[in-house]
Amino acid sequence: MNTKIDIICTGLRDFAQSLKAEAKHDIANILPKQGSVVPPSRTPGSKSNNHVSNPERPWMLAGGAALVIGAIGAISSGGTWSYVLGSAGIASIIYGQTKKNGHEISVNARPVDSTPEPKSYEVAEKVIEIAKSTEAKWRDKVEDCKSSVQRIIESSSVSADEKDSLLSQTYTTERISIEFGTYLTRLESASVSSFPLILADYEAYVGSLIEKVAKDQIAIYNSISAKL
Repeated sequence: MNTKIDIICTGLRDFAQSLKAEAKHDIANILPKQGSVVPPSRTPGSKSNNHVSNPERPWMLAGGAALVIGAIGAISSGGTWSYVLGSAGIASIIYGQTKKNGHEISVNARPVDSTPEPKSYEVAEKVIEIAKSTEAKWRDKVEDCKSSVQRIIESSSVSADEKDSLLSQTYTTERISIEFGTYLTRLESASVSSFPLILADYEAYVGSLIEKVAKDQIAIYNSISAKL
């Protein structure tokens, strides 16, 4: 066995696994993610934020002051106006508290971001894009491996006839050819709720195809390696 070709085979096997993982990731991200609740952000120390986040403050301060003044007046003179002022202070504090509670509800109860419903043709375009990208990346990698194996054969000590025979074997390159038509038909006729299942089937198909093609290509190079 030729050690250099063995190294090429190992690299090709690793590349196949990486390509499979990349395709899986891309397919999993075809559908938009569900929205999530976004907590409100506040900037500490900002005057405008203090005013917005504390709408009850003016009412609470005014009510507190009125309540204190009314209490003092009631103690010192006992006049009716003292009780009226104190009552007004209490009412102001209560109103300020309702402003605070209402503001907290409006700030904290933010709606979940809506997620647009995916269209079948948009999903189909991405399915095709992933297929073409996967095919191209594998083709480029195999072409690089072919050139490397050919150089190893040409620099070997086998006879000229044996070299020609082995070189001819390198021109057999296993290519990934992804048949996505079936999945496009399913997407077109299915409901949106069925898209995840269809894409899961597509991901499994692409992954198994990558593994098979890689195994067949490596078998060719192992056969060449055994004769060097």
